[in-house]
This record gives sequence, structure tokens and C-alpha cells, in this order.
Amino acid sequence: MQTIVKAANEAGLLALMPHVLGFHPSNSVVLIAFCGNRTHGAFRFDLPQPTKARPALIYKRISRAYVRMLEKLPTVDGVVVVVVTDDAFGSSVVPPRVDLVIEIIRTIQHSRFALKGVLCLARDGWAPYFEPNVPPGGYPLADLADSDIAAQLPPDLLDLLDPTAVPPRVPDAREALKNQVMSDYQRISRGLAGETSGDTKAMAADGHGTFDELVDRALDFSDEEFEQFAGLFLASAQNLLVGTLMVVQWASDDYPSEYLWKAMLYPSPETASGLREFTAILGGFARQPDPQRLEDAIKFVSKLVACADDAARPVPLYMLGWLHWALGHGTLASVALAEAIALAPEFPVANDLMATIRDGELPDWAFYDIDDDDTDAYTDIDAAAEDEDGEDEDEDDMGGDDARAGRVD
Repeated sequence: MQTIVKAANEAGLLALMPHVLGFHPSNSVVLIAFCGNRTHGAFRFDLPQPTKARPALIYKRISRAYVRMLEKLPTVDGVVVVVVTDDAFGSSVVPPRVDLVIEIIRTIQHSRFALKGVLCLARDGWAPYFEPNVPPGGYPLADLADSDIAAQLPPDLLDLLDPTAVPPRVPDAREALKNQVMSDYQRISRGLAGETSGDTKAMAADGHGTFDELVDRALDFSDEEFEQFAGLFLASAQNLLVGTLMVVQWASDDYPSEYLWKAMLYPSPETASGLREFTAILGGFARQPDPQRLEDAIKFVSKLVACADDAARPVPLYMLGWLHWALGHGTLASVALAEAIALAPEFPVANDLMATIRDGELPDWAFYDIDDDDTDAYTDIDAAAEDEDGEDEDEDDMGGDDARAGRVD
């Protein structure tokens, strides 16, 4: 069942924004994309640092990148821009970061998108940009809390993420589990290096099927199965190709996994289709993965990283970063990749994916419309609009959780 939530004014839209994004943004530029009065996605970008070196040129380039992101949503025809900043109004009536906002406005006005509003959410107040009669210090933040948005939200809506609460390092697992996993990891790694024989093959095949079958099963491991196989997965993931194959397999539940592995490990003309599928998934050009499989894979890989010593963490952290990126969670992906790069500064794929995220690039499937005709898993958010006569227009729904399909966070 869909829930209609009305944002009756600008304060209501700001109160609603975290629920469209899925978290409370900070020091960000947020673009809320619209189809008519219906939202069709929300993008979050890091707020550019103030600059004295040709700021107009720099901000123009940044603004063009924002518009290019909007253009990936072909049915979008309007946008609300929100600047979220730790800067303050103080006693001024002018919101912070006007220089940046001027270039954003100019760029959008030369695009096909209608600019529906430009708002500032500062640490001590809020206001629309270039609105007359703004009081000194802006409007009080209490306006957001006093809006009726919270009362309209369904009680079972997912809790908001707090990206600032994500630790820069994946916390270690309990000592006994980590010691056991690292002991298995070291033993299996010696086997993979030829110092002992048969460990990996025995663990992977002894009554448990092929390794690609075990990779699929990993998403449903019990605690006991995780303890049994975590060392094998951690050792196998040290080979970047194997680790990458794992995440690609988890992102592809409709392409036979054995073909993917055969195509990459034993390439031949007969396996060319598997190579194309692997490349399309890894680059974000394939069909949209099942979000639940990606969420389950994130939980599994996070546990794997938690059991790893620093030397064994970089590839699993890259895997974790890619999985977050595949879900459109750029902020969380950046945290995992930053830890990987801190441990292995010359890790090429982690640096490349970090650069992709900083450029605001998401997988193509992040911009697909989600068909929710047969599910009640999404919340539709409605912007109450008024025509020139002050009468309500026809109600449209403003996408809540489903808007995250087009989110850069």
C-alpha cells in the first residue's frame, strides 16, 4: 500500500528531504528531481569548498556536472536545489554560499529543467535564496520540526542512516572469532601458495559443492557456517579477480554463475558472453541487481572484513565499497574505499572506484524506474502544490524510498 505524504511548503520539503535521501545530509548540495509535482530521485554531492581561484569557472564546471546527473533521468523536468552547510547566517539575511548558488542557478536556467526552488539549510536557520524579507539569521530551524511531515510518515518506514556515525575503520570482530578465522586464513593461504596441498579444494568441495555454489550460499550462512568458511573466503578474496567475481556473482542472480567463473578463469571464444556479462555488471551497465542480494552481500563482506587483520583487508574492503556503490550508497562506499586506500595506497581498483564516486558517477541501473506495482515496500511522498488561484492542484506522489534509485549519497 502506498502512503501519500504532503509537503505543503518549503519548510515541509526540507523536513522531508532526509526521508527522500534515506539519511540526514551535511555539508552537501542536494538535488531533488521532479516529474511535474512528483519527485523522481534525489542526488547528494559534497558541498564544494570555497575558493578564491577563479570561483565562477570552478563552480560553473561543478554545476554542469549536477545537470549531467539530472539528464540521466529522462522523465525529470524540474529540480529543487538545497545547500546544506555548517556555515551560519549569523545576523545576516543572506544565506551562506551565494557565489556557488548563483552558478548553479545560471546553469540550470540554461538546461531543460525548471528550477522549482533553491533553499539553504544552515546550522542556525534556513531560507530560500534571493527571497525578500528574510529575517536576520534566516527562518528558525524549529519550522522544520513543527511541520506535519513526521505525523504523515508510516510507522514502519526504515530508520534514517547517519553517515557521520560510520566509523572510518570496520570494527574488529570478537577476538575468538577473529583468531579462528585468521588461523584458517593463514592455513588456506599456505595451501593456495603450494606450501601444503589440497586445503582449499577439500574445504570447497568436500560435501559443499563447487566454489561458485558456496559463494551463493554465503548470503544465507548461519553463524556456524560463517565460522567454518570465513577463512576460505578471506584467503580466496586475496586474489583480486576471485574477489571481484564474488561481488559480480552476488549482483547477477539471473546469469549462471559457473559461466561467469569459467569465462574469467578460462577465457575462450566460447565464453565470450560470460566476459561481456562480467564487464557489464562490474561497470554498472547491466540489468539492475536484486537490492536484497546486495544488502545480504554487504552484511557478509562486512563480517569478513571485521575478522581480517590489516594486511588481509584491502581487497574485501574494495568488494564492500563496490557493493555499496552498486546500491547507490556513494558515501558508505567512500568510507570502505578510504580504509582500503589507507592500508594499500597504490591499490589501483580502489583508487579508480573512489575517483568514480567523487565524479558523481553511479551505475546505470541506479537510474532505472523501480516497478513497484506488486509491492508495498516503497513510500510515495507527495508535494502539495497550489495554483495561481490558491487552489490545490491534482495530487502527485513524491517518491520516498524508491527515489533512492537515483541517489548519489
